[in-house]
Amino acid sequence: MSTMFTDRKGRTWDLSLNLGIAREIDASSFKGYYEPTFSFIKPEKQVFSAMISDQKFMWAVIWALVQRQARQKFREGSFLFGPYSDPDPTQVRPTTPSETDEAFKTHYDAAELEFVEGLDGKAMTEGRKAFWRSLSDFFPDQATVLSLLERQYDRLRMKVNESVTEMEQDMETSLDEALEKDKLTLRGKFKKLVEERSAN
Repeated sequence: MSTMFTDRKGRTWDLSLNLGIAREIDASSFKGYYEPTFSFIKPEKQVFSAMISDQKFMWAVIWALVQRQARQKFREGSFLFGPYSDPDPTQVRPTTPSETDEAFKTHYDAAELEFVEGLDGKAMTEGRKAFWRSLSDFFPDQATVLSLLERQYDRLRMKVNESVTEMEQDMETSLDEALEKDKLTLRGKFKKLVEERSAN
């Protein structure tokens, strides 16, 4: 199964993992997303659970995972951010790895923003599935735990959707009842007004 997804800007991201990328994720900071220090290479079940239940944390990890690709796309011109987002073809853009690293370091927030702005509902759904497949491939001994967590997440999402549907139906019923009550009230007032005018 594929570990790739395409964002809304047409950029394809490969979420497959290897030890080098895992080390890069370990070297990244997730402060504000997940406070306890953890090792991605040797994660505990609660880290997997947090990643699947907390979209912000999961996408922070995915952003750390794809930064090599983002740098390559930046050099190719398909991932432009901050002062480099001007489509002017005469604009000088960093092309060497060291220049690219410096551009990312200087404008890190703008680069991250460019990545997340490529995520819509479809891309996020495809990205989550691709990331989970990648985790299962990279951690085969944790495949059962990962599968269980994903099923729990899917069941929870279905329950939420069912609850929203029920709420919508209840609201429609309440609105219909309120409208019917208002119509009866207006009819009564109108009838009374007609009777008063007829009496005069």
